[in-house]
Amino acid sequence: TFVERMQLQVIRNLELSIRNIHIVYEDKSTKPNHPFSFGITLNYISLHTTTPDWEPTILKEDTPLIHKLGELSALSIYWNTNAKSRTDLARDDAINNLKEKIAIDNQQAPSDISYILRPLNVKARLVLAMKPREEDFKRPMFDIKVDLDEISLNMNRDQYSDLLDLLEFQDYLSVQSKYIKYHVKKELVEKK
Repeated sequence: TFVERMQLQVIRNLELSIRNIHIVYEDKSTKPNHPFSFGITLNYISLHTTTPDWEPTILKEDTPLIHKLGELSALSIYWNTNAKSRTDLARDDAINNLKEKIAIDNQQAPSDISYILRPLNVKARLVLAMKPREEDFKRPMFDIKVDLDEISLNMNRDQYSDLLDLLEFQDYLSVQSKYIKYHVKKELVEKK
């Protein structure tokens, strides 16, 4: 049908490209004298249709196999203790600062970031069998090969302490929100 052909054409030529992602949480209230921030950065993620030789292409004809190449570049997780807040910066300065802190690869990672997961690169090669039934399922529907760089995980004592304090503070806020309705307002106490 027309809808199935349209879906097949979209799957054949679907491309994804996202660049410069930096999600950060800054906390000044858990430990007022010891602010911290943690976040995730990603240089880029991409997914492209390719030839069987893994060269980018646009498929026009109906092929039994579709090749996709996916890349994840410099995915990292960090936790900075005694962090300086970006809330005092002008909007453009804050955006530029966030962009500067995105690692390009493990060798070009910012030195003032304390990584929990050092920048990680992943490359995936995916082969989709579009009509496996016609081949009597001799070939898998999805054949995926994933190449990972070195995975480096590390958490120091200060990061661990901040994490425990944050969890404890969140637990405190949860309990407080449950019982806040029983809290006597200050102005009522003063009138008595």
